[in-house]
Amino acid sequence: MAEQLRDDYAADHFAGKRAADNPPECDLVMKGGITSGIVYPYAIMELAGKYRFRSIGGTSAGAIAAAFTAAAEYARQSGDDAGFLRLKARAEQLPSIMLSLFQPSRPLAGLMNFLLRALPGGVGGVILWAPLSFWLSSLIGIGLGGGLLWWLGGGWAGSALGALVGLIIALAVRIGLMVKSDIPKNGFGICTGLRQPGAKGPALTDWIYESLQEIAFGDAKAARPLTFGDLWSAGQAARPVSPVIELRAATTDLSMGRPRSLPELDEGFRFEPPAWARLFPAPVMTYLLGLDSSTVDPASDDNLPKFPGPDDLPVIIAVRMSLSFPFLFTTVPTRFRDIGLYMMAKDQEGTIDPIDIPDPKIRIRDVLFTDGGLTSNFPITFFDSLLPRRPTFALSLDNLDPGMKPDKGRVYLPHGAAGGAFWAIDAIKDLGAFIGAIMQVPRGWQDQMMSTMGAQRERVARVYLDPATEGGLNLGMPAALSRKLMGYGQVAGRKIVAEFDFDEHRWRRALVAYEKLEREIEIAHQTWDEAGYGAWFEEYLPDVESYREVTLEQRHKIHARLGALAATAKTFDPPIPGKDKHFPRPPGSLRIAPKI
Repeated sequence: MAEQLRDDYAADHFAGKRAADNPPECDLVMKGGITSGIVYPYAIMELAGKYRFRSIGGTSAGAIAAAFTAAAEYARQSGDDAGFLRLKARAEQLPSIMLSLFQPSRPLAGLMNFLLRALPGGVGGVILWAPLSFWLSSLIGIGLGGGLLWWLGGGWAGSALGALVGLIIALAVRIGLMVKSDIPKNGFGICTGLRQPGAKGPALTDWIYESLQEIAFGDAKAARPLTFGDLWSAGQAARPVSPVIELRAATTDLSMGRPRSLPELDEGFRFEPPAWARLFPAPVMTYLLGLDSSTVDPASDDNLPKFPGPDDLPVIIAVRMSLSFPFLFTTVPTRFRDIGLYMMAKDQEGTIDPIDIPDPKIRIRDVLFTDGGLTSNFPITFFDSLLPRRPTFALSLDNLDPGMKPDKGRVYLPHGAAGGAFWAIDAIKDLGAFIGAIMQVPRGWQDQMMSTMGAQRERVARVYLDPATEGGLNLGMPAALSRKLMGYGQVAGRKIVAEFDFDEHRWRRALVAYEKLEREIEIAHQTWDEAGYGAWFEEYLPDVESYREVTLEQRHKIHARLGALAATAKTFDPPIPGKDKHFPRPPGSLRIAPKI
């Protein structure tokens, strides 16, 4: 595959895809995967030759690739077709600098060195590299243990045993103290993402930021960071109603236990400049502290700058909040005006058995953000609607199955209606695999079900990688292997461009939409008319206690429109038979759910 990798793109490969030219458009969502993200750049290049990107999203490594895609599209919509060439040039740097981008904070350098060397070797690697990585603690443990047994008269055999026990205890204490103390002090991660003292090159966040600036503006040292507002208005003199480019990145709010989608974040979030200066490059901090929103809010007892609004938010901040892989990268700290207890105390006045809240203040709380993959590693539904106006392609990074030949094709794009419907069955043969499965299922089951659902799966190109050597936490992949993974991405892009049938996809999506609409509208009709919901609703309109800003005239209009919607059940009568056998399976569902 590596020898087949095409890298002779020219600017005219990407020309003629501006909004004014009315080119075919697509959306793109990319899965998280740490170093596996090296698959994405050439897939993006292939897609960019046919499509203009409208909406791009991802998680972790997928968020990095999505941001690079958005930056290159920004350049193209601004009249600069070379943005994708600059993306390619930046991606070509990765095989030779990958490991150097992961720079540990000084107190944790020994732990990082140990993990990099020991984990690929399994138990044997741990036994070999633990003493070498923590040599001073090892020497102290050996000396104390062996010396104590010699002093007690244990002889050579006893001293050897004492040295071994002392070594084990010393290593356990050293690593335990780092995990218990040093990692929490460093924001629960080994790497901050910024260049560390003595390092010869940039760290990951520095490199991503410079790459975004160069791809978007043609200058890695551009004075102002690329923002979500820039993407929204790319190539336009004034801000349009709909975004020219929409970028979304998934992150996880650990403190509130929920996923979030950037650039939007609830009002009330703030940041501490000294804490953020450890995570973001100096030009970003200068920009943030110069925003109007960074001024103190007189109504707040917290004098910290506000988290930037969507238009002002630098893209690098969203990317960094999405890629904070637990323990590898530090969390991103924010502060939040917590009104939970205050509102609870206010709401329960005069109720039976109220909860005692003696000091119901609005409090300032710490809120930590980490890897978006903890809650949504493959946010395939970011840009979905009931009926698609343009294709949303998805790139998934999956484990190579033992039944596949590793030297043959690695990319699968479903074609037939049943293609991609069957889930991979992973072997769980040891404790590590068991623990890994327990951690994976809660965070990935929704993404897995969505990507194998009827009328969804044919848009997902799956790239299969060997988890033992390719991508993931294999930070030290040889340059030749990294370039080979890039080739897999190029094949994925080519397959989508050449083989994806949007007409057939829309037909299948229409069947899914029809089936669920028929069912839900029939239920609405039964509830509205037969169960008397409509009559109750009309009678209750003058007496509502909440949302009274909705006028009585508007309430009656809402009643009439809901009734008209329920009445459309007649258009689905008689039902079309055989849906259970002849429509896409597994079926979807229509429901009101929280917006991420």
